[in-house]
Amino acid sequence: MKGIISLNILLLFAVQMFAQSRSTTKEIISDSFEFGMGNWYDGGVDCEISKNLSSSGVYSIRLKGNSGQESSIYSRALNLEDKEEVKISFNYHSQSMELGEQLSLEISVDGGTSFETIRQWVSAKEFNDAEFRYKTLNVEYDFSKETVFRFRCIGSNFKDQIFLDEIEIKEVVKIAEMPFIGEEIALSQSSFNNDSDNIKIFPNPARDFFSLNLSNLEGQEGSIEIYNLIGSKLSRSIFKSDHPKIIDIPIDYLENGYYSVCVKTDAKKLHVLRLMVSR
Repeated sequence: MKGIISLNILLLFAVQMFAQSRSTTKEIISDSFEFGMGNWYDGGVDCEISKNLSSSGVYSIRLKGNSGQESSIYSRALNLEDKEEVKISFNYHSQSMELGEQLSLEISVDGGTSFETIRQWVSAKEFNDAEFRYKTLNVEYDFSKETVFRFRCIGSNFKDQIFLDEIEIKEVVKIAEMPFIGEEIALSQSSFNNDSDNIKIFPNPARDFFSLNLSNLEGQEGSIEIYNLIGSKLSRSIFKSDHPKIIDIPIDYLENGYYSVCVKTDAKKLHVLRLMVSR
């Protein structure tokens, strides 16, 4: 009960914060590539999942060279026909990108047949090698039922590489258009499961990975988030409705200590589990 009261207080504060702002966001897709490509497809031989240079967790997406579609990652077709504005955010890291070489973000409204450039980031002007960058931008467009976003590396040879991680696309919602904010974010006592009887976590303590038994969430979609003791989100991954009963989560990047593992489902259920990392 104490955990529920604290959560409701935080949610009430969130409602007050929303009331003071002009807009808020609602998640459309979010991927950190810990369990594969998620909502994205590789464009070809110059795109792959990599264990190098992840901004959160273990895996990232590596694009290299300048071979058009082959050097790209593109989203599944998104039905954004009724959306006016979306917010796109991501982390990226470059290697061997010289002056003038670019990372390009593009959009298609015909299911990926043709693309238009939204934004390009230029090496040595807007980013440099050997450092992570976080980018976020709002996009207003005449979206369609088959909107596709594409990231593309524009280098000069195959040594030129871009690593992408934690890509999120959210709808920007004007407060005036929201019928009832509390309905969107509030969690009732019945939807908050602090003991998480339906989900088992093991081993605990964990070393390099832990597993979640999601057999009681069969047919449900959701996300898995890891937070430290001060409430900072360290990683986020999604699972589909056809997810396996047991999901393994790599945590070799975490330091020894205690963490919260939050499992959110499309049924608006929140399960919070405690995890100890000890090596």
